[in-house]
Amino acid sequence: TVSLGNTFTILAPSMDLLAIYPFAPFPNLQFVCIVISILDFFVAYLLSAEGLLPTARARIFEEIQDAVLVLDHHNNLIDMNPSGAKIIGKSEATALGRPISMIWPQGTDLLATQTEAAPFNGEHPFIVNGLEMTFDVNISPALHPTSRERIGQVIVLRNVTGRERMEKALQERT
Repeated sequence: TVSLGNTFTILAPSMDLLAIYPFAPFPNLQFVCIVISILDFFVAYLLSAEGLLPTARARIFEEIQDAVLVLDHHNNLIDMNPSGAKIIGKSEATALGRPISMIWPQGTDLLATQTEAAPFNGEHPFIVNGLEMTFDVNISPALHPTSRERIGQVIVLRNVTGRERMEKALQERT
């Protein structure tokens, strides 16, 4: 399909330049505009709900190194990526649908800093697999698309432990 699209994008301007009008009753109708419009619809289809975009989004969500935890308005965990499962130490099967306070008590302390009105950005230490690690934390409210009411929140955790250790080592040298 890509080679077919490339053929049309080369063929259409050539036909216009050579004054070959396949639509004889409409000699002023530019073939390029028609072909580009058709190709635009084709690209829009590829990026639609059945095409490339949902697949790309799902793959990014699953493979991103940052932990992503999605909570509903009752602070029940409704989705997480594999990095999130590693941090909270639970599988999706045992964690999804349960209150964050039951499956990850450290998260309860973190959520206490979150107000309904504003997102939270900052660093926070967590114990992961028995080791203290520092994470850059971003908590954003999830809002309903039309009413803009808070329907949950998204927590993104980025491990910055290595950066913290390097900064500390540099400070000790000076």
